Parts: sequence; structure tokens; C-alpha cells
Amino acid sequence: MSVSTTWTRLFQGKGKALLLALVISAGAMWLALMNVSMEGLSKAIAQSDPLCLLGVAILFMTQQVIRAWRQAVIIRTQHPTHSLKESFGALCVGFFFINSLPLRVGEVVRPLILQERDQIPLGHGFAMVFSERVIDLAAMLIMIGAVAWVVDVPSHHIALNAFGIDESIDWVTMGKWAILIAIVLVLVAGAVVILAGRALLNRMMEWANHRSARVQHVAARIQVFGNEFIPAVEALRRPKTMMQVVALSVLTWVLTGCMYPLLAAGFGLEGFVGYGEGIAILAFTMMGMTLPSVFSFAGTYEAALY
Repeated sequence: MSVSTTWTRLFQGKGKALLLALVISAGAMWLALMNVSMEGLSKAIAQSDPLCLLGVAILFMTQQVIRAWRQAVIIRTQHPTHSLKESFGALCVGFFFINSLPLRVGEVVRPLILQERDQIPLGHGFAMVFSERVIDLAAMLIMIGAVAWVVDVPSHHIALNAFGIDESIDWVTMGKWAILIAIVLVLVAGAVVILAGRALLNRMMEWANHRSARVQHVAARIQVFGNEFIPAVEALRRPKTMMQVVALSVLTWVLTGCMYPLLAAGFGLEGFVGYGEGIAILAFTMMGMTLPSVFSFAGTYEAALY
């Protein structure tokens, strides 16, 4: 599948999504740059240390190879001959589209590429994406939670008088507990699919058998996809596979966190951004990148960093 063909297949009918992404990106970019001196920004870029920037580029490419390795580990549970080279190629094309299309529509590119190039069923490809996203979302929430619980953030109480309640709430404390709850929910949802996905699919089919012909038709299509998707997800039950995927995920985020202190050093800010601050920046920029945005997360990334 050529890049132009994939672009056409994905971009058709996405006008509303693009409009939403443009609006959010424009607002986020305005928020991020409203107090920034363009002259100072350009001068800082011109005076940056090229060796530090080269180091950031090397770290980025290294973590991309590790991401491809993780992807290959998941795919090899169903396709043992899948190579790291094939996985890296699909990953790079997928990231190109993730950075080029709004609403992270590019996430579906990797399964399409893997199907076209390596005849890997779409269900297996989407199982790989699902597994990665659950782990990465949990990692993002854990990093944000670590920052929230370790860093001494002052309490901030909000009065509830407007709702007729003579009390106040500490939104900082609520946010900390909300993050913990979100971590549990993400991990439980992933575990349910991995451990009980087959049973849930069978239950759905039993329910659909007593419904209209249209419902049965839709359910049959879901079953075809599920019969490919579920075995690939169930492979994560194997302790060795799960340990490999988790270890590679941790290594990915450890290396990614290293990029921010090195980047800060390149701009003379090494006294302000250490590894802990780098992890915090990584977590919050990841959260910002989940919002709809235009190419290269323009606007939402800067606003999250701000």
C-alpha cells in the first residue's frame, strides 16, 4: 500500500474532524504563545548546543527501535517469522500518519500496512495497537500520578456555595485520587479483554442470535474480527511475553524521559530540568497530545508543555 493510497483511504470524510482539530490547535497555540517573545525564541534556537540536539535525535531513534521491537514481540505471538525490520518500517509509516492526521487517526495505519505488506490479519494488527495503547495509557497515568503524589502541590479549595452546599473541596486531592482510579480502571479494562475477551464475545453472539437479522449480521462481522483479535490479545497471558512487552515499554519511557533534560541542556536550562522534571514534562505533553490537533500535534503539544 502506497503512502498516497493510505492517506486517501483515511482522509475521506474527515472534514469535520479536521475542522475540530484546527479550532483546538489554534486555541491551544494561542494559549502557549501569548506571552512568548518570538525574537527571544528564535535567538534561543540559534544559540542552542547542536551536540545536545544530536543526542536528543539519537535517543529518539533508539526508543523508536525499541518501540518496533515491542511491536514485533506482540506480532510474533501469531506470526513467528515477523522481523524487526518489517516492524520498524510499519512503525515509522504509522508515526508519520499519527503526526499528519487529526484525532490520532493514524493509529489505524499500522494494521493496514501490516496487512498489505505482510498479510497479517487486521484483527492481529489492531490487537497489537490495543495492547500498546493500554500499556502506554497506564504508563502515562502512572507518571502523572507519581508527579502528583511526590511533588508537594499546595491545596486549592473550591467553594460549592453556587450549588447550595456550604462546603468546599480540595481539587488537588481530588485530582490525585482521580488519577489513581483512572490507573485502576485502565488496567482492569485491559485485563478483562485479555482474560475474558473470548467469553464476552460468546455472550454477545448468544444475545445476538435472538435478535433481528440485521443485528445478527453485524454481530457476525464482529465475530469474524473478534476471532482474529482475541487470540492475539490472549497471547499476553503468557508470562514471558507480558514481561518482554512491559520491560520494553518501561525502557521506552525511561529513554524518552532522558530526552528532556538533554534538550534543556541544549538551551542552557540544565539547572531547571532534571530527570524527574523530564518525566513530568513527558507525562503532561503525552496527555496534551491525546487532544485533537493538526499536523505534528501543533498547538496541543505546546500548550501541554506550557
